[in-house]
Amino acid sequence: MTAAAIPRFVGTPQESAVKRPLFMSGGRNAGICRGAMMILAMTVVIQAAFAATGVLVADDGPVTGPVTGPVSGPVTGPVSRQGLTEQTQPDPQTIPADAQTIREAVSRAIPLLERGSAGSASERQCFTCHNQAVPVLALVAARDAGFCVDAQNLVRQMSHTAAHLERGRDDYKQGKGQGGQVLMAGYALWTLDAAGYPPDELTTSVAGYVIGYQRDKGHWEHRGSRPPSSGSDFSATYVALRALQRFAPADQSEQAAARRKAVQDWLRQERPLETEDHVFRLRALSALALDPASAVDMQALRQGAVSDLLALQREDGGWAQKGDMLSDAYATGTVLAALRQDGGIASGDAVVERAIPYLLRTQCADGSWHVTTRAVPFQTYYESGFPHGPDQFLSIAATGWCVIALVEALPDRPGERDGEGAVKTR
Repeated sequence: MTAAAIPRFVGTPQESAVKRPLFMSGGRNAGICRGAMMILAMTVVIQAAFAATGVLVADDGPVTGPVTGPVSGPVTGPVSRQGLTEQTQPDPQTIPADAQTIREAVSRAIPLLERGSAGSASERQCFTCHNQAVPVLALVAARDAGFCVDAQNLVRQMSHTAAHLERGRDDYKQGKGQGGQVLMAGYALWTLDAAGYPPDELTTSVAGYVIGYQRDKGHWEHRGSRPPSSGSDFSATYVALRALQRFAPADQSEQAAARRKAVQDWLRQERPLETEDHVFRLRALSALALDPASAVDMQALRQGAVSDLLALQREDGGWAQKGDMLSDAYATGTVLAALRQDGGIASGDAVVERAIPYLLRTQCADGSWHVTTRAVPFQTYYESGFPHGPDQFLSIAATGWCVIALVEALPDRPGERDGEGAVKTR
């Protein structure tokens, strides 16, 4: 399936006969797409009430059927079956990792990310990192690489995210925050930034809360119970740092600088345990390396973080969430995206060429990546429209990271410079 053949989406049952336009970014369509996106975005920001657009469903629905085959590549030490299922076992046959194959894989995943994000926004008022943040990051990356995405859905996700933060604005001003605390707030601001939301009083309130939250710790932490995406101090610290870089209030610049300095000291001492820690340690070091006052020191630590991640790559080309688990799409997608965006690893690097075939052969026939959850459920279950039942929330995040990783691996992607490693386009 090519990018042009992605299933189009229809709206509510009353609008089922009306096709919504999909916009493509890249080439001569870039200006049209971005202009339309900005108009839609600003309309939503200005309006007092955020209008829902209805659940988006695909005309033809997902294709079903597992990908089968034995696990390839030896794994040393005790091994858990968590994170790898019958649908995601690597096929021993080699799949060509050329640009066309990568684009087809991304094109198959986009409709599922759009359906899962739209379905979650319809089922729940709250913003979620798994169904809003990562899908939006993936869809924006795909759009910017020339893929067709539903611009109206992207605007709806931005509206949904802003509305969630708006409901907690008074609590942010009082330093209380919302459920999920700094991890949720950081991911929400990352989502808004990726979707083109401009700084305003709302983002200033949330960023001000981030500056003051856990001020005495030297970093940010979130003791979540839903690994791998919740529970890492490194991920909480990175999304907080990123929030301050994009949205810190001008009148709190000194406090923000003090928080960054404290994080530098913490990163020099704290060692990562799981792959999630390694990934967001690299991202945090890369963010701090942009500060001229600490660039040299942080760059050296950043290179060490890259080497640590490279050493964790398995012989099958993937990465595992933990040392006693098998490789899976979530860990592989997050690592590869970080190495490309913040590690200076070029798309033609050997580590990328080993990892991409792993992602391609573990993609399910419906376009998703299935990763088994190891989190203990505590919230009321709901169906978002993404496949894999109770595993859907980790799987949609895994699929989003895999899309980002594949887009970053394209040799002809906008912004790529031969021989100069990763070029940041976020």
